[in-house]
Amino acid sequence: MLESSFQQLIGNAALLLITALIFDLTKLRWRGNLLGIQKILIGAILSFIGIMLMNNPWIFAPGIIFDTRSILLSISGLFFGLVPTIIAMISTSVFRIYQGGAATWTGVSVIFATGSIGILWRYIRSKKIDQISLIELYLFGILNHVVMLLLMLTLPLETALRVLAEISFPVLLIYPLATMILGFLLVNRAQREKIYIDLQEREEQLSLAVQAANIGFFDRNLVTGETHLSPEWKKQLGYEEDEIRNDDLEWEIRLHPEDKENAINQINAVFESTENFYETTFRLKHKNGSYRWLLSRGSIRRDESGKALQVIGCHVDITEQKEYELGLMMNERRFRSLAESSQDIITLFDREYKIVYFNQAGIEILGLDEAEVHEKSPAEIFSDNKLIRNLEMDVEQVFQSEGLVQRIANWPQNVNNSNDQKMVFDWRLSPVFNSNGQVEWVLGIARDISAIRSDRPYRQAWKKEDVLKYIQDISGKHLDPGIVNVFLQLMETDEYHKGT
Repeated sequence: MLESSFQQLIGNAALLLITALIFDLTKLRWRGNLLGIQKILIGAILSFIGIMLMNNPWIFAPGIIFDTRSILLSISGLFFGLVPTIIAMISTSVFRIYQGGAATWTGVSVIFATGSIGILWRYIRSKKIDQISLIELYLFGILNHVVMLLLMLTLPLETALRVLAEISFPVLLIYPLATMILGFLLVNRAQREKIYIDLQEREEQLSLAVQAANIGFFDRNLVTGETHLSPEWKKQLGYEEDEIRNDDLEWEIRLHPEDKENAINQINAVFESTENFYETTFRLKHKNGSYRWLLSRGSIRRDESGKALQVIGCHVDITEQKEYELGLMMNERRFRSLAESSQDIITLFDREYKIVYFNQAGIEILGLDEAEVHEKSPAEIFSDNKLIRNLEMDVEQVFQSEGLVQRIANWPQNVNNSNDQKMVFDWRLSPVFNSNGQVEWVLGIARDISAIRSDRPYRQAWKKEDVLKYIQDISGKHLDPGIVNVFLQLMETDEYHKGT
């Protein structure tokens, strides 16, 4: 009995190694497209292993044999799933029937019971296969082989009791332990495979992100001079990978003449210092002859003495950003030139209602100092609560609606005294959009229309007699006498008076 137990342990060890190898090969193949064919192939391989084990059984009595197919099939159901396990169960059942003997149908029932337990355990458990613990595997092995021992009761009672009395202890001692060890090897393999697949996916995602972000990487050994330039680094300048050598001179010879000395000196100064990071911008010549603005960031590795050994970094193409910034500068200069030459009040508000720009005409009209309006809100400039409320409400409306707002507003000549004489302004607010199409500022233009809206009375009109006398006096001097006479005659006729 002891010798047979040792033989069984050797068989289990061989099973562990073979099944682990099959699982390893299986995981490598599962990343392909022929999953159905592969599952059938796996089932065939498991069938072959099972039949091989059944050809070298532990013979308890004529027709009553024991082997490790229960471990093989339960582990197959747990790790390989439905299709391979069903194929293995059918194949080993057919072979067991072929072997014959008193325990044939008991053996077939063990095959289907242990394989089914493995399949059900796989699909019922909530955790993934690579998260199975050793305790769970051991309990899984005990359950399978308790069921196997119970199926011995399908034998004649006397035979069943004798079998159970002799094999229960070695089976429950060896088989669950062998199941746990085999499962542990497969779990480790599954975990390594998962890590490998995750790394592959992240590498692909990173590669796609780098391509989408147009980031070029470089790696330069400062001791040997060996340099690596990534394909994206070369594509930023319009070149294919084989059109530029992996040489640091490829960077230097393409520097813009105005940037070359400063860029080289700045980076070399960092190498000679104790700093481990640098950031700078420069222009590199594109294949088409134009220059691209690049943001260069580098991380430096040093030895124990602080000497720079290696620099690893990246280039980010910021040409569009630079062109946008230059365009903003030109637009700002143009805006300031127009605003400062205007006689209207021109302001810019941010989202906090603060004035980020106030032209000189506005400062003079309202009698303010520049310090009194810059980065100040209407509440900090004016004392008229109604005016403050209207301004803030109009600015907020422009930010919300992204449309034009117009208002006729009364402003005090003295902003610090709301009771002072009012000036009347035609106040118009319009949105100013940034490069993302969002409202970043509100432009305000106020025109003094006090003279047009003045409440002063017009001069009193002349009386009729005064008008006629005046026309007679200038007759012959400024007006044709004939026309004057006709006009006077009309004025004196009854028909004219009736018409008036």
